[in-house]
This record gives sequence, C-alpha cells and structure tokens, in this order.
Amino acid sequence: MVYSKETNNIKYAEPIYNALRAISPKGGGYGVRLGNEMTSGHYMPAELNNTKAIATYIEAEFHDNSDLAKWIINNVNLIGEAIAKGVCMADGKQYLPEVEPKTDVFYRVQCGAFSEYQNAVKMRDELKSKGYDAFIVEVKK
Repeated sequence: MVYSKETNNIKYAEPIYNALRAISPKGGGYGVRLGNEMTSGHYMPAELNNTKAIATYIEAEFHDNSDLAKWIINNVNLIGEAIAKGVCMADGKQYLPEVEPKTDVFYRVQCGAFSEYQNAVKMRDELKSKGYDAFIVEVKK
C-alpha cells in the first residue's frame, strides 16, 4: 500500500511488490494500491498517513490464514531479502546478499607508517572520527 501514487512512492512500491510476489506461496496479489482502497472504512493507515517520507506499507501475506501465517514466520529472512532486493532495484543498485563471516579468521589493514608521532596521532584521530577502530603501535627500527 502507498499513501499516494506519486512517482516516488510507486518507484519503490512496485519493485518491492514484484520481489515479494515472486516468493509468495500464492504468487498472486492485489498490486500496488492506495492504503484507503485496502482498509474497511476506507481510512488511510497511520503508518502511511502520518509520515512525510516516501512510504510503502507491505503485507507479505495474510496472517489470518494459518498456512500463510506459518509461511511468514518460517520465511522472515527470505521476505526481508525480497524487500531489500526491491529497494535496491528502485535505487538502481545491485543487491549483494549477506555473506556469513568466518568466525575463526579476521583481517587487519595497516593504514600507514610514520616517523613523526604527531603524524600518526593525526591519522589515527582522522580514522576514529570516521568510525574506524584505529590505534597506534610503536615499532623499533
């Protein structure tokens, strides 16, 4: 569901809908619809009505059907991945699946070697300001 069929809403809603439909056990759906077309009483859901952001309200399947509710529960990661693929498609980005990290291996990257301590401090502080876990190691020549 979307608040309006404005270009930016549809830009995201359609690829997300298509990605979810591709994994849905029923394979069907109602298409991208206005929120007030999908609610009894024709009210706009607050999740859509009370935001100024581009918003898509997603119903991956119907949870009032026990088989489909079980499917939702058992496929949360698959559903999340489909939504991510739709967002990537809307943004013109390539979807990159999550890679399981190796738990017994890690890699270090050395950023530089300095003969002046203050230059090392400056680089460390710059890296830390960007969110990196930077540190200085003193090494004898």
